Amino acid sequence: MSGPPVSPNDGIPDDWDLLLDPPSEEKQKAPSTPHEGRDIRPRTVKTSRSALALASWAELAVLVAPCATALAAVRIAGYTVSLGAIPWAGMLALGWWFLATSALLFVRRATAGMLGAGLRFHRPIPPRRLVVTAIAALAAACLAGVLAVLGARWWPPSVAAGSPAEPLSASAA
Repeated sequence: MSGPPVSPNDGIPDDWDLLLDPPSEEKQKAPSTPHEGRDIRPRTVKTSRSALALASWAELAVLVAPCATALAAVRIAGYTVSLGAIPWAGMLALGWWFLATSALLFVRRATAGMLGAGLRFHRPIPPRRLVVTAIAALAAACLAGVLAVLGARWWPPSVAAGSPAEPLSASAA
């Protein structure tokens, strides 16, 4: 039998906890500075205005979709859709959007429309700015992307988040 001895019951080698080769001194040496070996210069990533406009339009679509779905559900249930149902469906969609946007801003650093357009914020959003950022994203969506002409740094959701929007591919680098 070659290899490490194996206990008969579980198939795990008896010497599973032993290091086969001791670590070298090069691996044990800690860097002298926390940024040693890394480029710490700020990245300049160009985010196009059309991507910002697309994010606003996508956000508007994310807002309209649950509203239309709620109205369709009322119609499928056999009821007629009156004018009184439209504000109800709109409030339902807005509540859903606000909860989903807050969670996405915290976890993914982007709204649903931004993710659909391939954008996210450069830095994580502090919890105290989540509500303001969600309201700014709602305003940008309601204005249908007109504010995208301001650019990534001055786009209202970027200003509210305190971080410019950048492409998803740039944040993965």
